[in-house]
Amino acid sequence: MRYLVVYDITDDSDRTGVSEILKNYGLKRFQKSAFIGKLKHSKYNSLITDLTNRQGVLKIMVAPICDKDFENIKFFGFDIIEENEHAIKFF
Repeated sequence: MRYLVVYDITDDSDRTGVSEILKNYGLKRFQKSAFIGKLKHSKYNSLITDLTNRQGVLKIMVAPICDKDFENIKFFGFDIIEENEHAIKFF
């Protein structure tokens, strides 16, 4: 399943920490505060645990996106150039 993660975090340290967590799970940034990528269900559960255990004032949304809905997403200003089991690359 693909997941879209967006956040609104004002503290630099908290924001960097969340960003590093998302990168460690193989999610790819496509906006300053938005990541997308595929995760197996077990990895999703682990990500949720890691985000839940993170201290600080965090406003984070993690939304699943099915294949059909993902195919209908319109990206403006960049395109998806490669997708595999672990990553989505943009240019």
